[in-house]
Amino acid sequence: DDAYPANAASPYAADGSIQYWTDFAIFPKRCVNWDGVDQVKFEMYEKSYKHCSDSPMGTYMTPVSTFVNAYLNQLVSNAADEGYEDFEVPEVAAAYAQCGQGPYLNGVQYYYQVGCSDTNPLALAINIYEDNACTTPSEVDGYDDSNMQIDITLPFQKCTPCVIWMDKNDDEVDDQYYMNKQTNAPLCSNAWAYKEECNGKCQKKTAYSAREGWNKADKVLLTILSFFWIWNVHLHNQQTNKNVPQRCPP
Repeated sequence: DDAYPANAASPYAADGSIQYWTDFAIFPKRCVNWDGVDQVKFEMYEKSYKHCSDSPMGTYMTPVSTFVNAYLNQLVSNAADEGYEDFEVPEVAAAYAQCGQGPYLNGVQYYYQVGCSDTNPLALAINIYEDNACTTPSEVDGYDDSNMQIDITLPFQKCTPCVIWMDKNDDEVDDQYYMNKQTNAPLCSNAWAYKEECNGKCQKKTAYSAREGWNKADKVLLTILSFFWIWNVHLHNQQTNKNVPQRCPP
């Protein structure tokens, strides 16, 4: 089958926007805070069959709320395509994908919205805010995560095709099915529509590398502590030797 209709020379529309998502793939990298806004940093690829092993079109960011809404819509689309009539949208994620009313404590109304986890760049959390626009985090010791459990996991560090085909017999679908699948890709199209580029300063400030063993500062500290430990053992041995009775030669 053709990647897109025969009368279309490329997946791009005349204005340069992406019209057919068949060949594209998205790679969500991590959750970051940029200019005070929690965002999902991602890469987009033109050739999904290469499983994101080729060069990306670029690195971008879109607000977590936008990305979560797009992901929820993708889940709904996938479920409908598979015939899962009893599918239920993750309740907590759906409720707080946008800023919503949270707890009322000690005479103060707080608000919830999904955002980045304080402790894991590859996870989401329900964050607490002081205002109904969710622009002022309510932080305690630098943390703004609530104790409410998030009920979705975004595909961080996974190459995800923008169009996921299901096994269908021709008598199960109408003539518009294949066209709709190619042009309606909720996750990719929304992430792309509301993206901003992440280059230069953004790349440096939102970079993250998994900790592998001791870092440089840890090693310096370990060396210092080891020196003092060895010196203390040396002094202890000297003191012990002084306290041991000396035997006279026979």
